[in-house]
Amino acid sequence: MNANRFRVFGDPPSQRSAEDTAFSVARWFSKNGSLVNYYMYHGGTNFDRTAASFVTTRYYDEAPLDEYGLQREPKWGHLKDLHRALNLCKKALLWGKPNVQKLSADVEVSN
Repeated sequence: MNANRFRVFGDPPSQRSAEDTAFSVARWFSKNGSLVNYYMYHGGTNFDRTAASFVTTRYYDEAPLDEYGLQREPKWGHLKDLHRALNLCKKALLWGKPNVQKLSADVEVSN
């Protein structure tokens, strides 16, 4: 399924793993990124609207925090640990001039 479109009824769910999300954010900062924006960090419900009888319109159940503000593991824990590590390494990650050396077509080293 294409992740850049809405999920159509009957399509298999497309869930991004907590490890993949955390890795992508860490890689973004390692490539001199300075801001990350999550699509939704907190899920929700459109109250007073229903999709069908007795079916609420709950949205984004992959968020690190669910519609009630409860932590959804493992995504919440991975991102919490990642941001704690990034904060500890912020000087090395964000200051200075990045230098990337390509070792092969698939391997590069940042220093």
